[in-house]
Amino acid sequence: KWTCSILGMNLFGCKFCDPETGVCDRKNFDSLLWATVTVFQVLTQEDWNIVLFAGMERTSHWAAHYFVALMTFGNYVLFNLLVAILVEGFSNQNDLFADGSDDKKSSADPSEYKDDERRDSFESEDTNSPLCESPPP
Repeated sequence: KWTCSILGMNLFGCKFCDPETGVCDRKNFDSLLWATVTVFQVLTQEDWNIVLFAGMERTSHWAAHYFVALMTFGNYVLFNLLVAILVEGFSNQNDLFADGSDDKKSSADPSEYKDDERRDSFESEDTNSPLCESPPP
């Protein structure tokens, strides 16, 4: 991000101002702060085409290569960063379940029942009896 900001300052610095009125657009590369904000704006794809067309209008059509490279590599890095954060979050969640805290699987184990009578009733059932047996009269 910083590299693209500095490269943008070299390519487009002080060129996003209107020569007739002298008013500069808020999306510019005049300082490192505004270059970083503009690069962030392009990477989040918020009015990035306005910045692209302003750069092409005030310099040359070769400015499009800067923005294509910025979008390609910048979004690739941001996407990989997002995926890394998600994978880290899921691995931390699996580590919590492996420790046994808040594990729902252990509560399904019959030996973990807190009610001893219920556990004893499960153990005393006749396993050879049919499942659909009618009650005695």
